[in-house]
Amino acid sequence: MFHYLPITVHGLAVGHEFIFLTDSRHTAHEFKNDLLKNIREC
Repeated sequence: MFHYLPITVHGLAVGHEFIFLTDSRHTAHEFKNDLLKNIREC
């Protein structure tokens, strides 16, 4: 799990910027849900 964490955190940081530039909180909320699913699968 710890091996995937740095990649996930980096993806969140990059995705976060992209989400705020393109759309609103709704997309960010969906992104966080997908992120949580990925963490649970590890």
